Amino acid sequence: MRLLMVTREKEVDRLYGLGKSLVPLIEGLKAKGHHVDYLSAEQVGKKSISFITQINKFVHYLFPNSTHLVGALLERFNMGRLASKLAAEDNYTHVHMHDPWIAFSFFIVQTLLYRRTPKKWGFTEHGFGCYGQATLEDGLLQTHFQIKQLRSLERWVSLRAHWVISPTQAVLTQLTKDLSLPYTPPNWFVLPHPLPSLSTTPKDIARDKLGWDKTTHYIIGVGRLAPLKRFDMMLRACAELSSHIPFHIIILGGGDDSSLLTLAVELGIEDKLTLTITNDVGLYLSAADVYVSSSSSESFGYANFEALQIKTPCICTAVGGVAEVMGLGAWLIPYNQQALTQSLNILLLSTDLQSDLKKRASKRAKEWPTLSEITDKYEQFVA
Repeated sequence: MRLLMVTREKEVDRLYGLGKSLVPLIEGLKAKGHHVDYLSAEQVGKKSISFITQINKFVHYLFPNSTHLVGALLERFNMGRLASKLAAEDNYTHVHMHDPWIAFSFFIVQTLLYRRTPKKWGFTEHGFGCYGQATLEDGLLQTHFQIKQLRSLERWVSLRAHWVISPTQAVLTQLTKDLSLPYTPPNWFVLPHPLPSLSTTPKDIARDKLGWDKTTHYIIGVGRLAPLKRFDMMLRACAELSSHIPFHIIILGGGDDSSLLTLAVELGIEDKLTLTITNDVGLYLSAADVYVSSSSSESFGYANFEALQIKTPCICTAVGGVAEVMGLGAWLIPYNQQALTQSLNILLLSTDLQSDLKKRASKRAKEWPTLSEITDKYEQFVA
């Protein structure tokens, strides 16, 4: 294969998002002799960005409530246009987009403008269910009319792609329902992400490197500072912990942190919160006492998966595909603040339970398919 992988991600997404799960797959495919290139928003030219900015300003003048949605669509349509151009110029045999809106643009542009097109193309659904719903939950406001139109667009492109891939069966089931299909098409597949390759550091050494206090319980969360991650619920739950539990919250994630900092002040825990960005997530997970995911929606939950690989005791809301991925390797709880507070109170004071969760995480990680097995499946799906 001459394969082009296409995403709209930026640098922060590579730290905590899609790029982390894609890189192992890309390297695995290269090891099997395939030529793979990776196109992201970092390669978009300044002229394209300026053009999109100008259009967005015009849209804001006419329809101020639709600015963010139009900007998001323009960004992805431009990536599809660029992918189609490169596919024609560089003779790629396969193009794999990681966003159905990019795939829609790619298909339209290659059909109208280019005769030399790749043999096959498809995309991965990384949100839980249809992409329109996933972006809505991620804070991209849409009217009822826009939601309906975006679902129609997604259904249209999904039924024309050579493949649609999701990281969990739960996603495919929800996607089929969201797009009002009577059954899941036979060319829609489940391909789990490869196990992360994070370095593990002994807990005491990791704490010394980070300068963490040995008498404090460190609670860690990882991910973009996006609404669906519900770090606000994590802060509220921690604020209600027993007074006998000295704690500190570490959140590793890029984005606008102003609302979380304001909330911490309101809750009186501003001195117990650290928001930072790091390239060494493994070091922080190794040093932490508990990893928490309080998300309202997850198609896979790659940060959860990293904590499982490091064997950090995990508490995760059982939403989307989380239970399918984590299995018995995490303490799965209902999606509510009270359940999170109760589970934290119990786990932080029980070394036996922490030890048990570590053993279960280790067992779950050993059961996971190898990179070779995952790349074999990928070849079968897109061949």
